[in-house]
Amino acid sequence: MSPVRAFSLVAGVVYLLIGVLGLSPLALWPGVPAEMGPFEGYLFDVLAVNWLLSLGYVLIGVCGLAAYRSFRATGAYTLAVGAVCSGLFLAGAFSPEAEALGGWIPLEAAANVLHLLTALLALLLYCTATLQRDRSPAARARP
Repeated sequence: MSPVRAFSLVAGVVYLLIGVLGLSPLALWPGVPAEMGPFEGYLFDVLAVNWLLSLGYVLIGVCGLAAYRSFRATGAYTLAVGAVCSGLFLAGAFSPEAEALGGWIPLEAAANVLHLLTALLALLLYCTATLQRDRSPAARARP
C-alpha cells in the first residue's frame, strides 16, 4: 500500500472518529456554559469542537475513506486536506481564539496542532507521490 493511500485511510478513520464523537454529547466536556451552545464543548477535555467543526471532520473522514479506493483520488484528497488544514491552521494561529472565522469554529491550540500536523503530512506525502509518479519510467515514456 502506498503512503498516500495509507494516509487517506488513517486520516479518514481518525477524522471520522473525531467528528462522530464531537457530535456525541457524552464525549463532550462543557466549557464556559454561557458561551457554549448544544453540541459544543471540549472533546475529552482537549479539543474544542462545535457542531459545524464536527460536521467538517465527518466530511473529511468520509472523503478519505471514499478516496482510499483509488490512487488518483487519494492524491486529490491528500492535496485538498493539506490545503484545508493549512487554512484552518492559519486562521486559528493568526486570530484570537474567540474570533477565528467569525466565531463560527473554535480553533484553539489543540486544533491548531492537529491541523498543522495533518497539513504538513498531507502536503509532504502529496509532493512525494507526485515526484515519484513523474520519475517513473511510464511517465518518461509519454510524449
